[in-house]
Amino acid sequence: MLSDGIYKKYLTPVYLFSYLILLAFVVHAILLIENPEGAQRYMYFEGFKNLFADYFSCIRHSSDKNPYFSDYFFQSNYLPFVHILYYPFSQLDNFAEMTLENFYESKIGMFSCFFFNGIAALIFVHSLICLCNKYKTNKIVIPAILLSGIMLHTFERANIIVLAGALLIYFVTYYDSENVLLSYFAATCLALVAVIKIYPVLFGILYLEKKYVKQIIYSACLTLILIFLPFLFFEHGFENIPKLISTVKNIDGDSFGVIPRFEVKYWITYASYFVFGNASRLNAIARLARPMVLSFSLLSLFVSIMDKRFENKLVLILSVILFFPSFSFLYCGIYLSILIIYVLSDDRAELNKSSLFLIIALFITFIPITITDFYVKNGREFIISTGNIIRTFIPFVIWVVKFLEIMIAFIKNRGFQVSGDK
Repeated sequence: MLSDGIYKKYLTPVYLFSYLILLAFVVHAILLIENPEGAQRYMYFEGFKNLFADYFSCIRHSSDKNPYFSDYFFQSNYLPFVHILYYPFSQLDNFAEMTLENFYESKIGMFSCFFFNGIAALIFVHSLICLCNKYKTNKIVIPAILLSGIMLHTFERANIIVLAGALLIYFVTYYDSENVLLSYFAATCLALVAVIKIYPVLFGILYLEKKYVKQIIYSACLTLILIFLPFLFFEHGFENIPKLISTVKNIDGDSFGVIPRFEVKYWITYASYFVFGNASRLNAIARLARPMVLSFSLLSLFVSIMDKRFENKLVLILSVILFFPSFSFLYCGIYLSILIIYVLSDDRAELNKSSLFLIIALFITFIPITITDFYVKNGREFIISTGNIIRTFIPFVIWVVKFLEIMIAFIKNRGFQVSGDK
């Protein structure tokens, strides 16, 4: 009888999800070791084409205190607060004169990369532990998240989004805390993630239901200070503002090519490669994608404000954060860790069809296995990871299905659900 209870425990969604992800990682590792040039390497950015490049690019931009007028091959599109975080590390070597290849030759540069991103990873793990404690989710899910396909890709990029993801998770954990210090800690985290990655500020919508006016004002004021004051630390001061705006406005999504990202146009590009051998044949359809997503995002934000169910709010806000930006790379999927921990909570009264769909969809999104096909355009070989296509497409399916589910419930009940589910 006792053994039956143990087996039943290990057949719960959180254990099945976690063990299957970990098993997939073992398979991925074996396949990668057996064939380093095979499909599994392309789960990472272009098969490790420019390892840790996001970190080294930020270091290069920060090194001469001139990130927005840099003579590097592109100018920074980050707010200056990010470069203040990187600045101490940028002074460890003569990074201002280095190319990416030179960075790999700098021992202290490589050490700084592992140190900075190692600290960010530890903070991220701690934030996951805190969120698991809040929702009473078994912590076996944490190693599964860390060894998932999205997280492995993210760690390879060495992008500051690992720190941003931790800050957002802290906010979700403590924004409604009855402890005043933790409540303001959450508001501080929201301000910090807003100046690092901008779009997660939309999670401030959660404050509207609670009517935490003081925290809203505090977070808004801190955000504005952290946006503008750091400009004075760098060359050109506030003159950097119009330059940064110009840089962001001139970013052309088409230049990202086949880089995996959460974007409808990205899948249309893949479809065009697959069917016609080039990207231009489906341009007419691709042009409709952006206005469609913008409209859907605005509608979803409105619904997230009106609907009181936390799961609905969480899915809609996360979806907008992923798909609203004109470029949202695969590593932005780190934000979905919040949804994983929430839907796998041990504290749920029952596992309904909606939650089961979310668990299966998130499992497909995070599984660390990829399949790679090769397509040719104008004599150039593009390496396309079908695993990364799936990882960016399934969250869009989650968004659409959840939105339709909310609308059907709205029609049946003649109104939004007004009871929370936390």
